[in-house]
Amino acid sequence: MSEIQVNLDALSALAEGVRTAQGMLGDLEDNQPWSADFTSGSKSAHRDFKGKWDERRDQLSDGLRSVADALEMIRDSFDQTEDDLVATLNGEGDGG
Repeated sequence: MSEIQVNLDALSALAEGVRTAQGMLGDLEDNQPWSADFTSGSKSAHRDFKGKWDERRDQLSDGLRSVADALEMIRDSFDQTEDDLVATLNGEGDGG
């Protein structure tokens, strides 16, 4: 018989790490790590870059949120399945 082992703590830690990365990405929104005097051409290029970066950062943040949510759902599902199996083995389950 095959045995499935899932490290629920590792899944929780991974989800937390992804949420931390998502938060750090969000913190970049208002941070301007550089300061420079731009010419009119470079101001336009900077503005275009910043607009595209904001859009991509939002997409990446949404993706990270989805990954963290999925990891938490996987952890919860395995945890619930284990509880149900233990209850069934102990004669406490409802059989369905």
